[in-house]
Parts: sequence; C-alpha cells; structure tokens
Amino acid sequence: LTMEVVPVNVAAEVIDWYRALVSQLEGLCLPLECEKAETWGERLAIPRKGGGLHFGEPERREAAAAYARLGVLYEFVSLSSQLAERAEACRRLAAVLAAQQDLPPDKVMDKYKQLQRQALALTAHFEEELPSLRERFAAAYLPDTAAASLEGLHRALPSLLDAVVRLCDEEYDAWCAESTEARKRFRTPR
Repeated sequence: LTMEVVPVNVAAEVIDWYRALVSQLEGLCLPLECEKAETWGERLAIPRKGGGLHFGEPERREAAAAYARLGVLYEFVSLSSQLAERAEACRRLAAVLAAQQDLPPDKVMDKYKQLQRQALALTAHFEEELPSLRERFAAAYLPDTAAASLEGLHRALPSLLDAVVRLCDEEYDAWCAESTEARKRFRTPR
C-alpha cells in the first residue's frame, strides 16, 4: 500500500478564472498578446475619418493601466501553471515510461534526466525572481502562492530519483540473473 500526498494548488482557481477571462477578452478583440510593447491604450488610438481619435486620452490611459494590471495576472498564471505542470510531469513520468516498454533503459534514463534538468532550470529561474514576483503579486492582490508553487515542484523531484533507483535495481537484478560471464559482459553498462 502506498500513499501519495499531493498539495492543494491554491492558484488553480485564479488560473481557471484567468483562462475564462482571456477567452472573453479575445472575443472583444483585446488579446493579451499585443504587438511587442503595444498596450490596449495604444490599440485604442484609432483615428476618425474627420480627424481626432475615437477614444480620448483618459480612456486610453485607463485601458493601458488595465493592461498593466492584467500583465501581472498573466505572470502569476504563467508561473503557477508552469510549476504545477512540471511537478505533475515529475510525478507521472514513471507511469508514462512504464507503458512504453519498447523504450531501452538508456533512453528512459535520458527522459528522466531531461525532465530533471528542465525542472531545475525552471525553479532556478523563478527563485531568482521570487522576491520581485511576490511584491508585484501582492500589489495586484493576488494570493501569495509563488513560494508554495516552487515548493510543490521541489517535492515532486524525488519521484524522479525514486523511479531512476527502481530502474537501476531492475537492471542490476537482471544482470545478476544472467548465467554466464559472457552474457554479463554483454549487459554491463558502458
């Protein structure tokens, strides 16, 4: 009997709400992904045929401020979802690779190594920015879950080590079961 404790992702509600909001914004032709440094305020600088603009300066300023607030929300959702998805990948990779029985052990090890490197690079990237991220998230009244999201990924990393150790045990047991020295030499990893 094994039991796995998976921490609750508090940011999940914000992520779900954000995804619904993004689809509504895209329906209004206000995508979050504007051209380079373009903001909603700049997008609303639509010239009229007779001169002037359709939207005044106060409206464009409000739109630019709303875009800035939504940018912080985008960062929050991006950080939280990337860390949660990578943690889930760490916990599930062993089961996924077990289903691919035609994959040789060295390729399986490469998959574990690749995921571990990606996860560690992701945590290093966000850990560097954690103080400034937390400050920006707090200013936007977002939940303080950045550290918990990083911790969730840290907790998932040992599952990769566990899977690697199990794979090595299986390989060693198979090697020990070989009957002749010639076969053992053939199976010896290089």
